[in-house]
Formats: sequence, C-alpha cells, structure tokens
Amino acid sequence: MGADPIARLAEAMAAAGRDGALVRVGGPIREVTASACRIGGVAPFVRLGDRMSFSAQGRTQVGEIVRVDAEGATLKAYESRIEAGIGTIAHRLGPAELRPDPSWKGRVIDALGRPVDGAGPLGAGERAAPLDADPPAALGRARVRAPLRTGVRALDLFTPLCAGQRIGIFAGSGVGKS
Repeated sequence: MGADPIARLAEAMAAAGRDGALVRVGGPIREVTASACRIGGVAPFVRLGDRMSFSAQGRTQVGEIVRVDAEGATLKAYESRIEAGIGTIAHRLGPAELRPDPSWKGRVIDALGRPVDGAGPLGAGERAAPLDADPPAALGRARVRAPLRTGVRALDLFTPLCAGQRIGIFAGSGVGKS
C-alpha cells in the first residue's frame, strides 16, 4: 500500500505552503460605488491599510482598507473605477510593502513600487519594508554636506540645498512654482 495518510497530508501541506498561503481571508462584495466597495465578513481579520484583491471582468484589481466596522470593511480601489459586482469575492493580501534593491537606483516607480519608466521589471530585495514605516531617527541619519547648485540664484541664496536632501515646493495653483 502507499504512504501513510498523515505523511501524504504533511507533504500536501508543505507543497501548498511553498506555493502560497494555506488559508486566505476573503469575503463577498456587498456594495459597490465608483471608487470604493464594502466587503462583508472580513472585519475581524483585516486592519486599516491592509490590501485586498478581487478579480472581475478578466482582470485583478487591488485596493486598500480605509474603514472597518462590525458589518465589514470598506475598500478604496487603487484604480479610478471598480469593475466588480455584488457577490464578487475579495481576498486579503496584507499590508502594502516593498522589497527595495540596489538595482532600483535611477529607476522611476509609482507609489506602489511598480516601474513606470518602461525599463522592465524591478528586482526584489531580500528584506520587505512596509510603505507606512516610521522614518529613521533624525539624529541617526547621514549628514548632508555637499552643496547643490540649482542654477536659480534666488533659490541658492534663500534656500541652500545639499545633495541627498529632500525638498518640496508647495503653493497654490497659478502662483509661479514652475
């Protein structure tokens, strides 16, 4: 006779664990608006910021949990429109994270870590980093030293910049930021 049933079960579970999660949390979509939907039955298993996906009309869409209450969760789609219908099953993906790699230097990516520069797929780094992680301690960061000349004398005079420094220019529309 064949292998012990417990051994076969253990082999099947090990294979399933290699291929993906053994258990997926999901629930049916109960309400749909243009850019958000309500998912029933998942409230005890999701948190704000978790991602969920669903397949509708031949494509998979992903969104973020923006509200959780006793009846379910509200999912805000990353895309402009939700294509799902009532009863479509959405599955939990967990919190959004990136796996940065040194090969990303010089690449252009969107807010979800997808390449938008047309230079092919991104390599995955060894460590996962959550998108909403706390910043490093201010005094533990590397010092900025090398001055950076912008070529705009007013900026160089009133807002001296250094290489590696992050800046932002904020103002109302039509007031001359460009």
